Amino acid sequence: MNPLGFLGWQGIVPAKAAQMALTMVEMVTTKLINVEEVFLRLDPGKMAKLLLTEVPYIADGVVRDLTPNWAADFGLKVLPAQCGPVLVGLENVVERYLTGFVELVQMNTDKLVDLKELVVTEMCEDKKTLVELFQRCGRDELKFLTNSGLFFGFLLGCLQALAWLFYDNPWTLTFGGAVVGLATNWIALKCIFEPIEPVYLFNNPSLKIQGLFLQRQNEVSGEFSDHLASKVLTSEKVWNNLLNGGKGPEFEESLKQYTKEFLTLEANRLDAGMVFADDGGDLDPALVDEIVANVRTRLAEHVHVLHEYSDDALGLKDLMRERMALMTPKEFERVLHPIFEQDELTLIVSGAVLGALAGFAQQVWTVAVDGKEAGEGTGTDDVDGGGAHETEVLETSKETAEHLTPLQVRARAEALAAMAAATKTVSARRDEMKAVAAAERNELKAVADAERGMRDALKAVAEAERAEAKAVAEAERTMQRWPGESSREAGRWVFTKNK
Repeated sequence: MNPLGFLGWQGIVPAKAAQMALTMVEMVTTKLINVEEVFLRLDPGKMAKLLLTEVPYIADGVVRDLTPNWAADFGLKVLPAQCGPVLVGLENVVERYLTGFVELVQMNTDKLVDLKELVVTEMCEDKKTLVELFQRCGRDELKFLTNSGLFFGFLLGCLQALAWLFYDNPWTLTFGGAVVGLATNWIALKCIFEPIEPVYLFNNPSLKIQGLFLQRQNEVSGEFSDHLASKVLTSEKVWNNLLNGGKGPEFEESLKQYTKEFLTLEANRLDAGMVFADDGGDLDPALVDEIVANVRTRLAEHVHVLHEYSDDALGLKDLMRERMALMTPKEFERVLHPIFEQDELTLIVSGAVLGALAGFAQQVWTVAVDGKEAGEGTGTDDVDGGGAHETEVLETSKETAEHLTPLQVRARAEALAAMAAATKTVSARRDEMKAVAAAERNELKAVADAERGMRDALKAVAEAERAEAKAVAEAERTMQRWPGESSREAGRWVFTKNK
C-alpha cells in the first residue's frame, strides 16, 4: 500500500495505475496487436453506409451553426420538392467522401490514434478497470497469496514454538512474527512466478514444477483479452480518442486537407463550379476549415452507429486471446508480474510488519499474564525482600497514578509486570540452584561413606590375612619341634607311671 499524504491509504494497483497501464499497453501493442493492421479489417464501404444515415443530422447542425435558422428551415422545405435528382447525386458524393474518410483513418492510424493515451487515460480515470483486470487475471494467485499465510505461517510458527522451548524471552515473539510474516510473503511470491520455464522431475511430464500463474496461461489469456476488449479497447473509446484525444488536432488537420482535395477532385470530375467557393470562384479555405471543425465536433454524437460493426470487425478479443496463448512462458510472465514488481518489496515488508504487530500483541499478553501470576505469588511469599520492595513500588504507584497520563500508567504497569516476572524468575533460579547444591552435597557424602566402608573392608581383609599368616607360622614351628627332648622325657615318664 502507498500512503496518500499524512492520512489514508491506497492499494498498490490503483496507486500505480499510470505506470502499470503504460507497461501493459506496451506489451499489448508490441506482442498482441498491430493497430494499423487491425484497422484494415474495417470495410470502408460498409462504414460509409452506416455513417451515411447520420449525415442529414450532422449537416443540419452544421448549417444551423453557419446560417440563420430560418434559412435552414427554408432549405429543408424547398430542397426535397425542387432538387430531388440533385440530392440523389449529392448522396453518392457524400458516400464517396465518407468512404475516403474511413480509408484516411486506416492509412494513418498510427498518426491519428494514440492507443497508449487511450489505455492509460481510461485506467487512471477509472482505476476500478485496472483493479478488476488484475483481480480477474490473478484471481487464483491472490487466493494463494492469502491462504499461503495459513500453512506457511503454521510451519514457520512450529519452528518458533520449538525455539521457545529453549529460549522463552518474550521479545522473541515480536521478532519471530516479523520473520514469519516476511518469509511467508516472499515464499508465496516465488511460488506464483517461479520457475518461469517448467521443470520436470525425473523427466516425468506429470511431475512438473512451474509458477502457479504460468500454469494458467490459457485461462488467463481469455480473462485478459475479454476484459481489455470489453472495457478499454472498445469502438466507442477508440473513436473518442480519435476525435478528442491528444492527436485530435492532427486528425482535424488531416480531415481539412482531405476535404479540400476531395472537393477539388469532385469539382474537376463533374466539371462544375467549386463548392464552398469564394467570390473569385476559388476554394474558400476559411469556410472549409470552419465546416470541418464543426463536423468534427458533431461527429462524436453520431458515430454510435459504427460501434457494433467496428467491435465485431476488429475482433480484438479473439485476436489477443490467440496471440497471448502463443506467448513463451518468459513473455507471458510479464503480463501480471510487473504489477507485483512495482511494490514487491512493499508486499514483503508489509507481511513482516503485520507479523511483528501480531507477535507484539502476543508478547504483551504473555508479559501481562506472567506479571499477574508473579503478583499473586509475591503476595504470599516474599523472596529475599523482593515482595516487600514490589509492595512498596505498588503503593507508590497508587499514590502517583492520579497524576500520570494513561500512557504513563500503562508503561508503569508493564514495568511492574516485568519486575514481577523477573523476581519470579530469580526466585525459581535460586531454588533450582539450592536444590542442585543439596543434591551435590548428598552425592559427595555418599561417596565419602562408600570410601570409608571400602577402607574398613580392606583393613579387615588385611588383619585376617595377618592372622592367617601367624597361625600358619605357628603351626610350622610346632611341626619342626616334634618330637623333641622334652617330648621324649615326658613319654618315658608317662610310660613309667603306667607300669
